[in-house]
Amino acid sequence: MLNRDGKLITTYSKNHLFSYYGCDEGKYVEIGKSPVMVNIEGINVGLTICYDIRFPEIYRAYRKAGADLFINCAAWGLKKPVPWECMTRSRAVENQTYMVALTQSGYIKDDEWNIGHSRIIDYKGETISEIKDQNEGAMSAIIDFQLMYEFRDKCMCLNDIRESYEVVYETLV
Repeated sequence: MLNRDGKLITTYSKNHLFSYYGCDEGKYVEIGKSPVMVNIEGINVGLTICYDIRFPEIYRAYRKAGADLFINCAAWGLKKPVPWECMTRSRAVENQTYMVALTQSGYIKDDEWNIGHSRIIDYKGETISEIKDQNEGAMSAIIDFQLMYEFRDKCMCLNDIRESYEVVYETLV
């Protein structure tokens, strides 16, 4: 993460390594030690990379620690549009937090392409800016954190989270 002056202010290493469909990132990528949140001009930003999006627990940990915004940088395959759509939107909604979901466009290998669908999603799940259809470009949005804070004050569902959920097995006769 760079600041406005281009100075490196923090780094993040992904906490979940891709390990299915014959891929094993663990063979050539070292797993990150912990989530990293950075405060940028008063805004707490939780950082994730690609496959981390499949693990809502990391986003909930960021939210409990005070996150206002999530950023996920990904190389997401074109053949998986539904998971990308659902999970990027879900992480924003379930945590009442803005989500910046960035993904590469272009060729990967063989018959594989990156999805090329970067977007900014608000705390209610609305896409407020996006780059679609394998296009390259820049996107921007006006993010009103005060509206998000007011929404959180009215819709306090995160206060209803239980500390633990013990599963009880029932046997039907």
